Order: sequence, then structure tokens, then C-alpha cells
Amino acid sequence: MILHTQLNPRSAEFAANCAAMLKQVDALHTLLAQVAQGGGVKAQERHTSR
Repeated sequence: MILHTQLNPRSAEFAANCAAMLKQVDALHTLLAQVAQGGGVKAQERHTSR
């Protein structure tokens, strides 16, 4: 089955959307790395003090 699309991957709009999405993905990876570390020093101290 072939899916037909109206998207033009060479358009300026497509490139702008792609860049914006990649920026969001990078932000998500940064946030996930922070979460994996336990939320930072303050959050770890608050957790261990309980």
C-alpha cells in the first residue's frame, strides 16, 4: 500500500518545523538526563532528609 502525501520535505516550512522539533527533542533529552540524576542536588538532599 502506498501512502500519498502533500508534504514537501524541501520546503522552508518543513525545514523550520523540523528544526523546531529537533530543538524540542534536545530539550526533552536534557530533561531526561536531569531526571536520571535524581532531579539535582537540592532534590536529592530533600529526599534523603526524609
